[in-house]
Amino acid sequence: TGIFSSPAHGVALSALCSKPAVAPAILRAIPSHEIAKAAVFDFLFCAGDRHTQNVYVSDDASIKLIDNDNLLGEQVFKPESKFERACAVSSLFLPGTMESWRLRRSKYCGGALGTLDYRCHVGPSGELALPEKLRQCLRTLADDDSETTRSTFGMLERVYAETLKRRAGDLLSEGLPEALRRAGLAEKAISDAAAGE
Repeated sequence: TGIFSSPAHGVALSALCSKPAVAPAILRAIPSHEIAKAAVFDFLFCAGDRHTQNVYVSDDASIKLIDNDNLLGEQVFKPESKFERACAVSSLFLPGTMESWRLRRSKYCGGALGTLDYRCHVGPSGELALPEKLRQCLRTLADDDSETTRSTFGMLERVYAETLKRRAGDLLSEGLPEALRRAGLAEKAISDAAAGE
């Protein structure tokens, strides 16, 4: 197993927030389309660790997502577990996830971290206009069988490909708000079962 990485330009959101005089203005300057893309990426690939140290902001207010080694449920999937937990999204861009709740309540960064919720950048419906190339990619992921996807992309576990297939299909047919709600229902069922409820 190996990890290939390259340097990310800019500064982590957590470091940016140590400069309260400039941080809120820079956060508000991040282009809406970049926040929307980050939300789709984190949802589709099941990013479970997207906190303020894993988002870098450049001088031009563009963002770079780092520390992507826990995508596709790598951090929660345990074949021997009695709970069928294949994926757990936690992203500051996606409402209802742990990192999102942390930011919503945070006064850190002049209280401006909550503006990174993707819904602040797409309008009241929360819907996204997916570019055609992305739609084509999602169609392929949704239509291919899980084993084909697993072998094509060299995924370690078939369940990762199954999760990717389901999320791609939900994004296409239901849109991000409903797809995110469905994913949250699965997480709630697992959480309730683990708590004995």
